[in-house]
Amino acid sequence: MDLFDIPAAFLIGALTGTGVGGGGLLVLYLTFLRGVGQIRAQWLNLVLFTAVSAAAVPVHLARRKIDASVLLILVAFAIPGTFAGSAIRDAVPAEAVRRIFGSAMLLTGAYVLFKKDGETVRSERGSRRG
Repeated sequence: MDLFDIPAAFLIGALTGTGVGGGGLLVLYLTFLRGVGQIRAQWLNLVLFTAVSAAAVPVHLARRKIDASVLLILVAFAIPGTFAGSAIRDAVPAEAVRRIFGSAMLLTGAYVLFKKDGETVRSERGSRRG
């Protein structure tokens, strides 16, 4: 562990908490600045994301920021989806998986870039007042 890791972790954590692609930032930091292999960096990111999410869900449920019925539906689809994705990954060449993932990231980024300005902010503000 390098002394630079502590402020980097703090910065990445702060950006993640504000919704700025923290997973991507962590993977970039680990691969480019720390020399960690991409697969290992993605695994570490997944472990971190899983732990943080597991800790956050009870807090958000208690504060009623998550609709429990929606959460159950998402989990019901996520578990079999994980197994299906794993089977597809084993059947599809690695280069094709990279291209599919890259395309999905581009589409998501384009959506966020071109959506109506302030759409999310307005809906969050409206729900806080009511």
